[in-house]
Amino acid sequence: MITLNRLIPLTHDDFFERSDYDRLAERFPAPAIRRAASPEDIAGLNVGRHIDYLGTFVQFIDLDCGSQGYCLNLQITDETGHMQALLWTSSEDRARELMEQIGDGKEAVVSGAVYEWPLGSGDKRMNILEIDSARAIPEIVEAPISGVIHTIMQIVPVLE
Repeated sequence: MITLNRLIPLTHDDFFERSDYDRLAERFPAPAIRRAASPEDIAGLNVGRHIDYLGTFVQFIDLDCGSQGYCLNLQITDETGHMQALLWTSSEDRARELMEQIGDGKEAVVSGAVYEWPLGSGDKRMNILEIDSARAIPEIVEAPISGVIHTIMQIVPVLE
């Protein structure tokens, strides 16, 4: 009988190859999970549509100053696509606060209106009225047993 100690080497480095991951991924596909659950998706948004609740990943791109205030250029993304978005604020302090909250990017619920820009191009943008990270469903994380995936990746190829 083969013991577990003989199946798992003492070192984890270079034990399995990319083909092992691919083969296991085919046999045990991971479900597609939207981290910020939403009844809408980016691919289904049409120009002129007002959206009250869009769960998405928000990423900061740039900060502009215009005659109407400060504008955060953002990119919103879900599993169906991505779109440029704008969020206007009246003060630089509020703009900096939002930039800090978004950080390198995070899940959030946004509301706003979809429009075409530049006009006649067919490209869609969203004018965000509200962004709320607290309403987003948290990201699904691996089970608390650390290294489960790593252990499976070591055992299954040997058993095959």
